Amino acid sequence: MSINGRIRQVREILNLSQAKFDRSISVAVGYIAKIELGERKVQERIIKLICVTHGISEQWLKTGNGEIFTSAAADRMRDITFRTFDNLTPVNQEKVLDYIDYLFDKQQKESRARKENGEKKRLIA
Repeated sequence: MSINGRIRQVREILNLSQAKFDRSISVAVGYIAKIELGERKVQERIIKLICVTHGISEQWLKTGNGEIFTSAAADRMRDITFRTFDNLTPVNQEKVLDYIDYLFDKQQKESRARKENGEKKRLIA
C-alpha cells in the first residue's frame, strides 16, 4: 500500500471525514482528498502534522512497517476505549461484546474463504 493509502487508512481508523481530517492538521479542505486520490504529492510537513496530531508512527506512515500508532497513542486509545465502555449501561456493554464476537467470527470466515479460494486457484493452475 502506498503512503496515500496509509493516510486514508489512518483517517478511516480515526473515523474522520476528509474535511475533518483536513481541519485537524490545518490544511485546506480538499487537500487530503487529493492526496488519497494520488493527485498531490505527500510532503514531509504533512507527514509530520499527521503523526504529531494523531499519534501515528512516522515509520509506519512512510513505509508501512511497524505499528500504526505510537505506543503513547495506543495507550491513549486503549484508555479512551475502556473508559467509554465502562460508562455504558450493562445492556449496551453486552451489545458491544456481542458485536465484537460477530465481527471476529465474520473475519475468521472471510479469512478461511480467502485461503480456500487461493488453494482452488493453485489447483486450477
